Amino acid sequence: MLTIRVALNRAMRLDGALGVAIVHYVSRMAPGTAGVSKELDLDRAAQGGTDVVRAHLSALELIGRKPEQLEDILITLDSESASSAR
Repeated sequence: MLTIRVALNRAMRLDGALGVAIVHYVSRMAPGTAGVSKELDLDRAAQGGTDVVRAHLSALELIGRKPEQLEDILITLDSESASSAR
C-alpha cells in the first residue's frame, strides 16, 4: 500500500492536479485516491475513467490496432465542481 501512496503523492504534485486515482482495470475499484476537492467523488470518477479507457482500447481493437501500452487520455471538464461532472 505504501507504493500506491507514493505514486498518488507524486501524481498530485503535477501542476493543476485536482485528484488522482489508481484503478484496477477489471474490477473498476480504486485501491487508492488522493485529491483536493471535497465535492468530487474520486471513486466514482475513477470508475468512469476506467470506462473511458476500456472504450478507447475497444475502438483501437476495432480498427486493428493493439498498443502495448496506453500513454494517456485527457478528460477536461468545463468546471471542477462535482455537479458539472454529472
